[in-house]
Amino acid sequence: IVSPFRFISYIPSKNKRKYVKLNYILINGGYGYGNVGDEAQLSSNIERWKKKDPQSKITILSPHPEYTSEHHKISSKIAPRVIWFNSNKRAYYWFNNPYFYFRFLLIAFRHCISANLIKLGFPLSFTSKEETNLLLDIKNASILHISGGGFLTGMTRSRLWENMLLLRIAHILKTPSILTGQTIGVFKSLSDKIIAYWGLSTAQSIKLRDKNASENDLKSIRLFGSHIASYYDDALFCKTADKKTVYETLKKSEIDPLKPYFIVNYHFWGMTDKVKKDSQEKMSNLIELIGKKEKLQVLFLPMTPSDIGPLNDLKTKVNFDVKILSYEFDFKIARGVIGHSECVFAMKHHPIIFAYGESIPALSVCLDDYYYRKNKGAMSLVGQEKYCMDQNIFFSDQSTQLTEEFINKRYELKNQIDKKIKEYYNIEKDMLPNYYP
Repeated sequence: IVSPFRFISYIPSKNKRKYVKLNYILINGGYGYGNVGDEAQLSSNIERWKKKDPQSKITILSPHPEYTSEHHKISSKIAPRVIWFNSNKRAYYWFNNPYFYFRFLLIAFRHCISANLIKLGFPLSFTSKEETNLLLDIKNASILHISGGGFLTGMTRSRLWENMLLLRIAHILKTPSILTGQTIGVFKSLSDKIIAYWGLSTAQSIKLRDKNASENDLKSIRLFGSHIASYYDDALFCKTADKKTVYETLKKSEIDPLKPYFIVNYHFWGMTDKVKKDSQEKMSNLIELIGKKEKLQVLFLPMTPSDIGPLNDLKTKVNFDVKILSYEFDFKIARGVIGHSECVFAMKHHPIIFAYGESIPALSVCLDDYYYRKNKGAMSLVGQEKYCMDQNIFFSDQSTQLTEEFINKRYELKNQIDKKIKEYYNIEKDMLPNYYP
């Protein structure tokens, strides 16, 4: 693929710098919005860098720097999406529309030219103060780290394009870049593929979180090499709350911590009104099946504040006593609560990751290609992708049969998960590349 942007940068596509001193780490990602899974990924990467080099300075680029700084106790600055696209105030950033494409082209051209000027030592005259500071931060960084998530896909186009521009600017400024814990692909257009190649071809290391799927999409845009590999989500080994905190949170949510319970996660993202109605009916039937068959308490787990509404709607459809976890969206508590459960029934990706990190079996349902890619990828880590239901299975009698099988085999599945996670734990120390002075 020949990118129409290649003329902007005259530096070879592969950065030749292999060894740099890790004194300033710049991290960008999808966090900053109170999403439990995204915050867990960021936390894990902060801890990784601190272990690798305790003396390094780490700065997080966040859409809400105050929130990120307070929750992670670390330096945070304004993210590119806010500086370039005013994403905290302008809705066009979040949707596919001609105005975003027009803005992107102008911003990409202007900032690539600006990056080349900085590299040559010329003063900047057509960037704002915030834009200039961002360019200088990238230039001064030892390494740019794109923290894990599912935002580099055709389903989240604006985030994909934004981060590809960030990678290209880092390349122009000779700052090495790496990606960890990523889902990449599900491209929806030729332009997605061109932009993805334009940015990702400059990265020194690309670590993915779904077995084969993202690698295949990268191959479709002619990106190969030993620097690309599939591992696991950044949050797999994140911190968890202690037993006392978990028990107190469960009691606050009217769940008896001394009696068995299982976790349910549900959301409305991307659903039509008909799919919402049908999925609620099906979910309620399967929840009742699990709860009654195993005599388990039912605890609904919101992973972001926007999950609360859908969970309350689903609660009215379930003929069973259901509680919703009451907490301040602290990923450590979410993981701890999952770790003390019998099993997880989830639509979102990170309840599965938290469950596997605690050797807890998970059953999943996905009603679109985006979540099917993420959830199936997570479940393939432990060889249990069979229990990832797409919409065809979910809305058929197969879902009942699969759910019963899952419940009957959950102790066997738990042992299988435990063995695989121990294997992954042994390679955790190698998740960040070795850069030396």
